[in-house]
Amino acid sequence: MAKITFERSGGFLEPSIEFTLNLDTVSSHAAQRMLYLIEDADFFNLPGSPASKLVIDEFFYTVTVEAGSNRHSVAVSESAMPDALRPLVDELSSIALFA
Repeated sequence: MAKITFERSGGFLEPSIEFTLNLDTVSSHAAQRMLYLIEDADFFNLPGSPASKLVIDEFFYTVTVEAGSNRHSVAVSESAMPDALRPLVDELSSIALFA
């Protein structure tokens, strides 16, 4: 199916986060939700590194999605994050809190 690698760094005194979510190992509901968020963000058409200015103490995210033969990564700061990507990043951040 698909695999998502999520990384968060930066922030003031916040620990870095890195994990991989294999959608074959989660419930079908959770997998469908993640696939919806990927599709809704038009993830595979987002630029890999949107233009951004780095703000001190802001988070920097890297999301990589592997689905079949497709693999795409997006690296973005909090302030430069496209609105369409935010729900996916928020969901992955929530998962990281409970992992």
